Amino acid sequence: MRSTIVARIRAGAIALVAVAALSMVLALPSHAQVDPASVELDLAPGTSDTVAKTVGTPVLPPALDLCLLFDLSGSYSDDLTKIKTDSLAQALFDDVRASISDSWFCVGSFVDYPFLNWGDAAYGDYAYQLNQDLTADGPTWVGAINSLTTHYGGDGPEAQYEGLYQMATGVGREVTPAGASVGDVAAGLAPAWRPAAGVTRVVAITTDAPFHDPGDPAGVTPCDAAARPCEYPGPSRDDTVAALTAAGIKVVAIKAPGSGAEMDDIAAATGGSVVTTDDTSSQIATAIVEGIGNLPTTVIPSAIGCGPLTVGFIPATRTVLSGETAAFTETIAVPNDPALSGTVVECQVAFMTDSDLNLGTETIRINILDVTPPQAACLEGVNPAGHTPKAGQKSPGMNEDGFYRIEASDNVAVASIWLLDLGSGTQLGPFANPSNIKYVQNASPPGVRAVSNGDVDYKVNGNGDFSVYAVDTSGNVSALNPTCLVPPPPK
Repeated sequence: MRSTIVARIRAGAIALVAVAALSMVLALPSHAQVDPASVELDLAPGTSDTVAKTVGTPVLPPALDLCLLFDLSGSYSDDLTKIKTDSLAQALFDDVRASISDSWFCVGSFVDYPFLNWGDAAYGDYAYQLNQDLTADGPTWVGAINSLTTHYGGDGPEAQYEGLYQMATGVGREVTPAGASVGDVAAGLAPAWRPAAGVTRVVAITTDAPFHDPGDPAGVTPCDAAARPCEYPGPSRDDTVAALTAAGIKVVAIKAPGSGAEMDDIAAATGGSVVTTDDTSSQIATAIVEGIGNLPTTVIPSAIGCGPLTVGFIPATRTVLSGETAAFTETIAVPNDPALSGTVVECQVAFMTDSDLNLGTETIRINILDVTPPQAACLEGVNPAGHTPKAGQKSPGMNEDGFYRIEASDNVAVASIWLLDLGSGTQLGPFANPSNIKYVQNASPPGVRAVSNGDVDYKVNGNGDFSVYAVDTSGNVSALNPTCLVPPPPK
C-alpha cells in the first residue's frame, strides 16, 4: 500500500534520530543504598519491632543488554539514511559505553510475512531477522546497522509481535501453504542474552504501525489458500508477553503517530516504559531518554539465615521508577520461646531487583532478652564436721546451727546471690553461686566475712532472720524468698 507508506515516512523519523539522544540518559549518575544498613535491637521472646527501611535504585543499570528492534517497512527509509550519514549509531555506542562500561548491543528487525497483502516476497519482506547478535564491539554493531535496508510491508499492520516473540525465544516459525513450501519466514535466532545476574535486558522497539494479530485475514478476496495462508500466522499478544516476561526482557516502546495501544500494552506488561512522540526530532530525542531512564524497577527483600526470627516486609515487593527510592516497613519478630533467652541472632537481608541486581544488604543483630527471673533456694548446709544438721529439731523451720547452702538457678546464668537481713534491712553480698554459710543472729553490725573452715565459705552476722534472692546475668531479680531462720542470740 504505497499511499500508506508515503503517509508514514515523516512519522517514521522516530527510531534513528531518537537513538542518538540515548546518551543523555546514560550520562545520569546511578546510586543505590539500603538505609539503615544495619539494625540492632533488644527483643524479648514473643515480641517484635518495626523498622522504616528505604532502598535506593540506580538510575542506570550497572550492566545492560540493549537490542534495537527496527520496523524496516518502507516508511523507515529516511531513518536509515540519517543514521548512516550522521554516524548516530557510533555516537550512541560510544555514549552508552562511557556510562555503562558493561554494555552489549544487538540489532533486530521486522517487516511482515512475505504474502500479499501482508507483505511481498518480491521486495524481500520477512517477519523477523536478527541482524546482529549481542556484541561489545562498536564497529561490528555499527556495521550491522549500516547494512540495514527497508523493504515493503504490504498492508498497514506489521509483524511487531513476531519480532518481539523471536527476540525472546528464537524458535522460528515455518509457514507452509498448501502446494508450496515457503520455508522459515520468521528466522528465529534470539539474541544470546547474557545470563549473568544484574544484567538488564531491554528491547527498544520503534514502529509507526499497528500490530498484526493471529487470525487477521489476508485482505484478498477470494483467499487462495493454495498460494499462501488465509489467516495471519503470527504469535498472539499473550504468547509474546509470556515469552518476554520469561526471558526477563523489558520493552521500551517509542510510540509515533500511526502506532496503536499495543505499544502501551506491551511496555506495561513487561515492566518497560512507553513514550509518545510526534515527528519533531528534538522531542523524539527527549522521548527515548525518558523511555530508557524511567524503567520500572521491582525491589525484592529476601532474608538470609534469620531463623528462628521472622523478618517480613510491607509491601513484600515494591516497584518504583529507576532512580527512585523504594520504602518498606520491616518487622522483626522473636518467637515466644524462653529457650531463646540470652541468645544473639545475626543475619542479613538482601535487596534484589527483578533483574537479579543486588542493591545492597542489611545486617540484623537481635539480642534476645532474658526476662525470666532466677529461682533462689535456702537449703540445709554442711557444718565444719561435715554433717548436715536437720533443720527444725528445736524450732519448726529453723536451722538451729545456722549452716545453710544458698543457691540459685536460671534459664541463662546466675550472676550473684544476695542476702537481706530482715532484722536491720541490710543487704549482704554478693555471694557466689552456690555458697555455704554460717549465719549468726546477734547484736553485732551486719556483715560478711570469708572463712576457710571445712565446707563453710562465709560467716554472716545479722540482726534477725534473712531472705535470699538472686540476680541473673540479664539483671532479673528473683523474689525475696525463701526466708532462712536461725535462733536469736541468748538473752
